[in-house]
Amino acid sequence: MHELREHVRLRVATAITAEVAEAASWPVAFLMKLHPHYLEYREPMPLTPEQAAVILKSELRTLTAEHPTTRRVIEAIPADHAGFRPDPIAKSAFDLAWHLVSAEHLFLNAAGSGSFDYATSQRPEEVRTPLDVVAWYSERFAVDMDRLRNVSGEDLLKVIDFRGIRQMPALSFAQLARNHSIHHRGQLSVYLRPMGAKVPSIYGESYDARQEREAAAKQ
Repeated sequence: MHELREHVRLRVATAITAEVAEAASWPVAFLMKLHPHYLEYREPMPLTPEQAAVILKSELRTLTAEHPTTRRVIEAIPADHAGFRPDPIAKSAFDLAWHLVSAEHLFLNAAGSGSFDYATSQRPEEVRTPLDVVAWYSERFAVDMDRLRNVSGEDLLKVIDFRGIRQMPALSFAQLARNHSIHHRGQLSVYLRPMGAKVPSIYGESYDARQEREAAAKQ
């Protein structure tokens, strides 16, 4: 475990060094002084199945921790304002919520099964309100987590094709699911106050949550 953590630490440190270097056009000799492992870790190093399995466990913990927060943000959308959009070209709050959860399921299902099934992310006719979206999301999330817990390290490293646009290991699509959801959840949270809704706590207590807490303490 210690060796894996050190491997990941060096990979991250090198990635940061490389990004800064490319922007500043620093010479390799200077980079070696900053980061002795620069040349060793600059090129991508393939993961072993054991490493992939360890990384997935961490991803599953993160996904599980993020899930209730995503639910709270979608639940905060008022049903009678679900069509709100901040700009004519923007998605409505309802459409953005559906995009968030359906894409997460699409990526997690692919990571767990080894291929993309685009039909699984089509919105059912009965999903018409934000709470319907939350119910659909919760049901699919539980299934996706159970499937991923049983995926082997070897299968996590198998490359999956996404619409001919991107080919990545299954593990990478699980990571993409997390990043994609957090990105659009932040976008959706900005919709809430303009439509008259309260913003729930996300990473720490929100203003609205604090107001409710302080009001309850005075009663």
